[in-house]
Amino acid sequence: MNVAELGFWLLNQGAFNTHSVSRRNDFGIVLVIDPAAKTACFTLGYAIEHCFKQRTIARMLQALGTHLRKGAYGMAIEDACLSTGAVLRKHARGMQWQPESASSADSVTGIGLQPLRSGHRSSTRPLGTSPFAS
Repeated sequence: MNVAELGFWLLNQGAFNTHSVSRRNDFGIVLVIDPAAKTACFTLGYAIEHCFKQRTIARMLQALGTHLRKGAYGMAIEDACLSTGAVLRKHARGMQWQPESASSADSVTGIGLQPLRSGHRSSTRPLGTSPFAS
């Protein structure tokens, strides 16, 4: 399996819990780096692939290749994240925010995401007291 096939498989079969299996990972981005072959691949979800022009992706991969040839994998990942963020920010500037369609921060489970923890337990003692005090 090459990096492109692996990226496609991860994006489409990744273990992300969503309520809509048909639209799973539409806004996802997967970066796969093969250190042995010193190659990389971006796989973009269908909903955001229109944000990335072919020449933009080619430039991003060329920059990654420069880092990979030097063995600077951390720099390659950092550069990929920064470049991807810049493209998405540029595209978002042209979008109009529509408050009626924006969901509240409390409705994370409504979009299919599950928190890593179920929440914190409430404290049974007043703040500032030590549980070890006798």
